[in-house]
Amino acid sequence: MEELFDKPILDQMYWFRKEDFEQYIYDKNKEIQEIEGRICDNAEALLQFFNGLIQDEKLQEKFKELLQNYELSFSNEVDFWYLSYYKLGMNDMHKLKREFNPNDETTAKGETFIDYMDGELDEHLQDKIGYDTPAYKAYKAKNREINKKYPRVIEVFEDSTPILLNQKVSNFLGSVHCTSLL
Repeated sequence: MEELFDKPILDQMYWFRKEDFEQYIYDKNKEIQEIEGRICDNAEALLQFFNGLIQDEKLQEKFKELLQNYELSFSNEVDFWYLSYYKLGMNDMHKLKREFNPNDETTAKGETFIDYMDGELDEHLQDKIGYDTPAYKAYKAKNREINKKYPRVIEVFEDSTPILLNQKVSNFLGSVHCTSLL
């Protein structure tokens, strides 16, 4: 298990997915919104209490800075443990896959994405993609068609480049789902 914790691919996957996953959960879950609200209320109450005890503005600012540094350090510790638990979950998934499917040569040879050590996840995926498949060719054809009709749309999807769009392109983007491009 220790060797899995040294694989940079898991760090990359975690940090890549973390922000979107947290935002998705936050948007869908009232409980976490309430928890965050209580945290903010408690921090504000703590600052107000301290400010009531100490009238010196420089000491108040110093306390606020110390509190913010504490919050940041605590947040970094939580991130460390989340990343560790994420890796543990990936390790367990990998072990279960080997247990339930011991005849899978890719897993047995250590040729899965978890075993890839040479670079980024996207490099590994590019090595494994079958570019001669009908699905990939259809995807590329659809991509060329969209790029020809709406040349700036690809910038939005691939580079997340903020650009001004006319109404026709905005309507098109609103109607596109990622799966419809595949």
